[in-house]
Amino acid sequence: MSDSSLIKPLRTGQQYDKLIPLRFCESVKLGKGDTRFSVDKMAQWVGLHHAQMVNVAQLLKKETLQPTVATVHDFAYWHFQYKKDDENQLVKSPSCAWYSRAEGMDCKSFTVVCSSLLVCMGINHYIRRVKQPFHKYPDAYTHVYVIVPINQNTNDLNSGYLTLDATILENQETIFTEPKDLLIMSNQLQHYGLNGVAARSPSNNHGLGFSLGSTLGSIKNLNFSSIFGSLSCLGGSAYEKGDLERLLPAITAKYDFIYNDLNVAIATNDMEKLSVCQSLCVCWPIISVEKMDAIFYSNKWNKCTDATIHTTKAIHQSFTDIVTPLMEAYLNQYFIRTKSGLISHRVMDYQPGAPSFAEMFFSDLGRNAVHQVDKFTFMRKPGVTSIPKFEFTNDVKNALNNGTPAPTPAQYLASIANTVIGNNPVTPPSGSGNTSGGNYSQEPSPGSGNTSDDKDKDKGLGVLGWTLIGTAAIGGTIMAVNEIKKNKKNGAK
Repeated sequence: MSDSSLIKPLRTGQQYDKLIPLRFCESVKLGKGDTRFSVDKMAQWVGLHHAQMVNVAQLLKKETLQPTVATVHDFAYWHFQYKKDDENQLVKSPSCAWYSRAEGMDCKSFTVVCSSLLVCMGINHYIRRVKQPFHKYPDAYTHVYVIVPINQNTNDLNSGYLTLDATILENQETIFTEPKDLLIMSNQLQHYGLNGVAARSPSNNHGLGFSLGSTLGSIKNLNFSSIFGSLSCLGGSAYEKGDLERLLPAITAKYDFIYNDLNVAIATNDMEKLSVCQSLCVCWPIISVEKMDAIFYSNKWNKCTDATIHTTKAIHQSFTDIVTPLMEAYLNQYFIRTKSGLISHRVMDYQPGAPSFAEMFFSDLGRNAVHQVDKFTFMRKPGVTSIPKFEFTNDVKNALNNGTPAPTPAQYLASIANTVIGNNPVTPPSGSGNTSGGNYSQEPSPGSGNTSDDKDKDKGLGVLGWTLIGTAAIGGTIMAVNEIKKNKKNGAK
């Protein structure tokens, strides 16, 4: 059966877009191994990235087990296109899968998505890999899916289980000759981090969109030490150094959020989103300064509070002085812009997933600052096919933290161009995100890999990809990429 015969009209899923953090799909090579190694790594990938689906899981969970499994199957089947991997096998994080859902994915990524949802719901389950007697390679493990024990206390499959295979419309278990199961205990996976990136959850996770360490250069670790240097007052004030220190993570998280959205707009070739993101990146530090001015001039604070307010202003001002010119030079390097009007942003505008107003400002006194800037339409310059990510390089971080001279636009552009050589530049995808069966993203060309035999005889289970934080395969893995002979093209379903 050809892939084209399996294409289905996808549901738009617009109600989920704001619930799932956006991430680039970037390949992460994790090693070689047989299919047990692969499934182990899939479980590890679920452990690392299941929180990307926490908000969706809250909507899908029902009162009892059977309708919950049915709802998860319905969600996964109708929102993700199926596409069999050839010699390059991909295992995507849930966010990566969502971001590229119309591009298609095979059973390994479907399994990761479903398993992640179940973990968020607190439902124990197994990842099952099977040999299929009707397959071209009946002695190989060629399919993987989820099974859910009905007895969630003992997890005994002899007491009955539910199948969760979202690669097929009818949620029935395939005919198999030999299964191997790996138990996923939801309460044992909650301790995993999210690879340094917060998820969009109702608590204090902010859906930052990209790995802070690789995309924005650990912006969350900015300490603005040169700005803080003269601030020492503590105690007896409405707003003091300790208060600002507690707010700083949310302040930097907000900047990380808006610059990540800029990168997402570029990666998804969404020029309207880029227009809004660019204006917000320009506006946000300005309206934050204006908000602090409104608080300062409206009240008679003591000297310590005044000093802390001025320090907070200086932090926001540093983004206008240092980061905005570099961002504008970056956009001008790769895009043609045309002024199309004006756009306003408010300091209290709500952005799902971003830190709240209360998390970023010590006081709600004063007016709600509003600032208006030019709005531009963007289009890629002719001949531009690859665009590096907008990053906070070491020079930028040092300028913000230590007060060292900021790089010139030319220096900055040269530095990010050098960092992406061989390291996944942003390639704007083609296609529409709202077209059934269309492309939400265009994944990079598969990379070459070493050849190796798999002792479990898994044919065609290779590797690669943009994962929104990594890729892998059933023969390679979810935290890793397994490489195999390119002439074996019968990858897992």
